[in-house]
Amino acid sequence: MKRSDLLSLVGSIIVCILGSEFFLRIAKLGYNNTPLNPSNLVHHEHPRNYSFSAYSPLGEWDNFVIKTNEHGDRIVGSCSKEKQSGQVILLGDSFVEGFQVKDSETIAGKLQNLYCDQGIKVSNLGVSSYSPILSYVQICHRLKDKKLILQKSKVNKIVHILYDNDISDDLDYADSFSSSLPCPTVSRNSRLSPMQILSRNSYLARFLQRFRLTIKFMMKKDRNIGLDISSGNRFTPSDKCNQSIDHLIHTSKFIEKIKDLSVLYGADYFLSAIPHDSRKAKMTNYTCFQKIAKLAGVEFIPTPIELFQQPDIYYFKKDMHLNPSGSKIFASRIFEEISNNK
Repeated sequence: MKRSDLLSLVGSIIVCILGSEFFLRIAKLGYNNTPLNPSNLVHHEHPRNYSFSAYSPLGEWDNFVIKTNEHGDRIVGSCSKEKQSGQVILLGDSFVEGFQVKDSETIAGKLQNLYCDQGIKVSNLGVSSYSPILSYVQICHRLKDKKLILQKSKVNKIVHILYDNDISDDLDYADSFSSSLPCPTVSRNSRLSPMQILSRNSYLARFLQRFRLTIKFMMKKDRNIGLDISSGNRFTPSDKCNQSIDHLIHTSKFIEKIKDLSVLYGADYFLSAIPHDSRKAKMTNYTCFQKIAKLAGVEFIPTPIELFQQPDIYYFKKDMHLNPSGSKIFASRIFEEISNNK
């Protein structure tokens, strides 16, 4: 091959790459799926001031934009009320984060709509794979560093939503937990991979990653696994808790720490939980969380019974998370219970 031909080929490839990058940016197709950065403070967190187009490798949702603010929190949106009379802060994991649905269809988004007339702002502090240990570290540092300000003259509510894997995750994160004053840390000794760094900055890299993950999931023979588990069986709010009392006490200690912080800063603290989809699991820890709330002296908001009785309506078919209908019914329950607790 002549040198001129080689240069032409290289030039054509560069033009194609730059052209693809430009097109994807103009079309706002910066695909990503639950992006997380390692953190020496709270193990992992969302990228800050970040925007991406959500998609499901399983094909259950697609093409809506998710944005995070300067703290890495998902931006919920706002209402037209100029004067803010208070705030509701949601803590939890991917069920609170809600990367599977649009802003307005998350639990936080539904709550913001319900609270709009009262001038109450709703903040979404949910992060994938957070458990009570990480939520405690997260909110402790936010309050200490004044990145989260609770004015005692206004209404302040903290609602902490748990999920089945939180008890086991607490045990895992405990190995990296460093107790220090005024706030502890849970460090993670890792860095973003070169591909992750590239995908944070290149829409083309994100597009190729989407293509790779989609093919990977399509080739899985067990991609529908869980849909045939106890298909006629439904969990109930009174199913037996199968966790040891030691594990319950371990998690309850961090719930109690969040409660104490809430009281110190003039906020009411509530605990709730989302059960496993009975089509995809053999058991749920829901009743364990009721016991944890009792151990910590925290008010527990029961989940809507419909999540137990009709999972096909309120959860995605393949993905384990709540769909828009599930977020709506759960947010309505939270709103009703808090409104009745005055």
